[in-house]
Amino acid sequence: MRMGLYYPFEWQLNQWERLLSRYRQGLMPHAVLISGPEFVGKENFSLALAQTILCVSSELKVGDKCGQCKGCMLSATGNHPDFVLIKPEDENKAIKISQIRATSSFVFQSAQQGGWRVIMVCPVEKMSTDAKVALLKILEEPQGKIVFVLVSHELGRVPSTIVSRCHKITLPLPPENKVLEWLLKGPYDKNKIKKSLELANGRPLLAEKYLTGSMINQREEFNAVLDSLWSGQVSPIEAAQKCHQKKTLDLIDWYRFRVHSMAKEQLDGVICPQIFFFYDKLNNARNWLIESNPNPKLLWEELFFDWVTLSKKIHNR
Repeated sequence: MRMGLYYPFEWQLNQWERLLSRYRQGLMPHAVLISGPEFVGKENFSLALAQTILCVSSELKVGDKCGQCKGCMLSATGNHPDFVLIKPEDENKAIKISQIRATSSFVFQSAQQGGWRVIMVCPVEKMSTDAKVALLKILEEPQGKIVFVLVSHELGRVPSTIVSRCHKITLPLPPENKVLEWLLKGPYDKNKIKKSLELANGRPLLAEKYLTGSMINQREEFNAVLDSLWSGQVSPIEAAQKCHQKKTLDLIDWYRFRVHSMAKEQLDGVICPQIFFFYDKLNNARNWLIESNPNPKLLWEELFFDWVTLSKKIHNR
C-alpha cells in the first residue's frame, strides 16, 4: 500500500455518496463488502472510506476528511494505530488464519485516537478455509465503533455466511468515456491508451499498469509462445521452460482472456465445445494457484499439452 491520502475515483462517486450518507446519519454498517472486477479501484475506494472514518476533525461535516488532523496525518503515513490491513503475505498465497486471529485483541480494545477502528481485508476470497471461519465468528459479534471493510474481486468465492452479514457495495466496470478521460490526464499517447484499455478489458487501473510498465511487451511475448505452440513450432515442454519462472497468475489471466476471445468468436460459427472445457480448466488452474502451491513448470506443461490438443481438434474440423 502506498502512503498518502486516498479519494474515490470519479466513476465511484454515486456509490461513495450513498455509503457516506449512511455514515452521516449514524447508520454505518459494522461490515461493508466492496465487490467488482479487479483493477476498477476497489482498494482505493476502501482506503478512502477507512481514512474518512478515521478523520477526527470536528470542523467538517461527518463524512469529509480534512487531511490535516492527527488521524489524517497518521493515515497518510500508513501508521494509523486504529487501522489494520489484512492481505496475503505473498502474492500467490492465501490469507492465513493466524492473520485473522492476530486481530482479536484489536477488535476488543478501545480506539487509541478515541474514534473508530477499521479492519480491511483484501481480497477476502483469498482467505484460507480456516481464516474464513475465524472471520465469520468475529463478524457475528460486532464490538462498538469498529468497521470491517472487505474487498472482493470474485464475489462467488466468498461464503454466503460472510456476504449475508455485510452491507454490499458493487463497483462495476466504469463507462469507457470516464476511463479514457481519466487516462488522458496522464502523459500517454491516445492510441496507446486505447490499446491498453482494450487489453485490460475495460479495467482502468490495469490499463494504467500497461501504460506505465513493460506488461504489454510481456503479454505479447506470452502470446507469441502460445502462437508457436499452436502452429507446432515449439513443444509444450519447451514452452513451459520459458514460462515457469514468470508471474504465473498474470500469465493465466492473459491466457483466459485469449481463450475467452476465441470462445466469443465461436459464437458466430460452429461451436467447438473443447474451447469452453479448456477455459474451465484455466479457471480451475487459477483457483489452484491461489489456494495451494502447485509446481509451476508441471502446471504449464499440462496446460500447454492441452493447448496443442485443442489446436489439432480445431484444425481437423
